Amino acid sequence: MIFSTPTNSLIIYATDDVSFANRMSYAANLIGAEIYAPSQMDEAISVCRQHFPRCLIVDFDFWQREQLHFTDRSIARENPLLIAIPPGHMSAAFIAGAAGAMGTIEKELEPNELALFFRAAFLSEQTLRETRPYDNPVFQILSNREKDVLTYLMAGEPNKRVASLLDIGLRTVESDRAQLMSKLKVNSFTELVKMVTEIENDLILTRQKIFCDISQGMATSNVAFTAE
Repeated sequence: MIFSTPTNSLIIYATDDVSFANRMSYAANLIGAEIYAPSQMDEAISVCRQHFPRCLIVDFDFWQREQLHFTDRSIARENPLLIAIPPGHMSAAFIAGAAGAMGTIEKELEPNELALFFRAAFLSEQTLRETRPYDNPVFQILSNREKDVLTYLMAGEPNKRVASLLDIGLRTVESDRAQLMSKLKVNSFTELVKMVTEIENDLILTRQKIFCDISQGMATSNVAFTAE
């Protein structure tokens, strides 16, 4: 069975592990995908948002170093996220699931095995986009800054901290918060959290199921990789 890699496919990875980075680069070459290695997580997310098809690979150790919120599912909602974990690290796998990652990969995998997961991620994202709106219509009415404010609010950050993170004034955050709540037609922050959580969970679970089905199917097939 032959699976072709979509044109302009991009793998964005965040890791400090040189050996793992080299094997990912080799795996990307096997399937004809481009690869990008940012030095900061914010840069990785920014690049990922602007490209399709793409896959974001984050080393579990890198995730911890960046002190990202494992309960904040906004990264997994907006990006096809795989967490690279040490072999047999069950707690890391559990945390990756809590973060909404569509799957995990072991850091010690060989390039041909990594290539399979990369291809599964690209095909999963194509399938997801074909079966439902890629960006939930609820969020399309928000401006980019309102989306950023919402992301930090959903991560539990107070207004003052959001202002600092986005380098904007506190009153601007308060105004954006009121505006996005008005656009989403919610009367309280509790209603906002409930709405966003339901949308996030639906998208994340759909992406996880599609990735699981495709990766398992490819693993049990005689797979050959080609580039379009």
